[in-house]
Amino acid sequence: MKSKIIVLSVLSSLMIGCVVKHEQPDMNKTYDANESLLLASKQLPTALLHGIDISSSGLSLQEAIEIAQFYSLRTVSANSKLTEADARIQEIEAGYYPKVNVLAKTRDYSFDRMNSISRSNDEYAQAQVSLQYNLLDFGRTRYGVDSATQLRESAKYIAEYEENKVSFNVIKAYFNIRRYTQQKSYAQDYIKEMSDLVKTIGVRVNGGLSPQSEAIRAQLALTNAQNAAKSIELQLKKSTQELNTLLGRSVPTKSLKLKEAFISSEELQEILESVLVNNPDIKASESQLNSARSEVEVAKSARYPTVDAVGSYTKPFQHPDDKDGNFIGGKVSLQVSMPILDGGINTSRIGQATARHTYSMASYNQLVRDVKEISNNLVEDALNAADTFRIQYKAEQDASKTRKLYMDEFRLGQRNLNDLLTVETDYFSAKVSKLSALYDYYLSTLGLYLLADQLEVGMSRLNLN
Repeated sequence: MKSKIIVLSVLSSLMIGCVVKHEQPDMNKTYDANESLLLASKQLPTALLHGIDISSSGLSLQEAIEIAQFYSLRTVSANSKLTEADARIQEIEAGYYPKVNVLAKTRDYSFDRMNSISRSNDEYAQAQVSLQYNLLDFGRTRYGVDSATQLRESAKYIAEYEENKVSFNVIKAYFNIRRYTQQKSYAQDYIKEMSDLVKTIGVRVNGGLSPQSEAIRAQLALTNAQNAAKSIELQLKKSTQELNTLLGRSVPTKSLKLKEAFISSEELQEILESVLVNNPDIKASESQLNSARSEVEVAKSARYPTVDAVGSYTKPFQHPDDKDGNFIGGKVSLQVSMPILDGGINTSRIGQATARHTYSMASYNQLVRDVKEISNNLVEDALNAADTFRIQYKAEQDASKTRKLYMDEFRLGQRNLNDLLTVETDYFSAKVSKLSALYDYYLSTLGLYLLADQLEVGMSRLNLN
């Protein structure tokens, strides 16, 4: 017996001393494997499913949204939280059902036992089935289920909102690509006009009709036009990269002509009023607040007793001679458990739950403030963009007429160079500002619809579907 104990001790020491070596994973392979796994459960977009040559034909706005929804891992994360919340509800609801356990054991092998101590029934080989059913827990399970259900509601709102935010981000990047592509075209025309002016002034300077300073002034205006084009080109590259990141691939976009579908201020006000009622972030935060309130009740309920019905049935595999084949079969009892002294653990848990409830309350109220501010700003931005568009539309028409008159008057010697440069700059600025105002209006209005959880309605209202 002693030799067996020694052998077991040596084996235990060897097992404890073993060092398990883990190979460092290849992060690139891990990333690719994760990507394939995460996207495998998603339905392939139509544009990719049928092998459309999007590299040559370009993506429409709807196709871009569909591909971005497929490629987005934020939606995968949000939906996994929803799945986790469903499982959490099932876990807590299990408290309503009885617990059944089965135990089977071999005969106890004892050593160094006094002869006067006889074996008990529990030391022989046997099987046991036990059942425990909670009869009363003073709301622990009920409040726990309510808390989990509220978290599930929060996860649902977040998952739905995440999909809409992906769509909005695609629209924003797509719009900006079209915005800066058109502005780039305006800038190229602006540079061409300035280049022609530089040549014209050069001829006049060489002929002694204009001073050298006018040539320098014209060259400076051309440089400014080139700088403006560079700035637009940079914004176009950034917007293209933003869309490529959302789509997971580099593809061109189709030409997009925005219709001037302006919404009345009364309609914008109606959308604004629906924001606080329908905003998914506010709904999710409200559900989290309700969950935190239930968690406080769960912690408080732990101060009260629990009452369980307990039953078991034990069947031995052996019938020892000294027991005459007698054994205890089944037994049933009520069990009451109540904490008397736990060193302050439950008081601490109540304090923690109360603090989380206060935090959730403050977060909810702060979110409502933030959403109010953002939505009001979006209304003002939309109204201002609409007004700016109308002003710049008139400014473009006026500048277009003026530049033609000024050029004729310049040739007749009735206008100087500064007048020509100024009107060309005004014409370019008016076109760029008018275009930006239109896109800004669409993005501000769609942003308001997004906050009101009505993005699809907004896209339809602005003729984007």
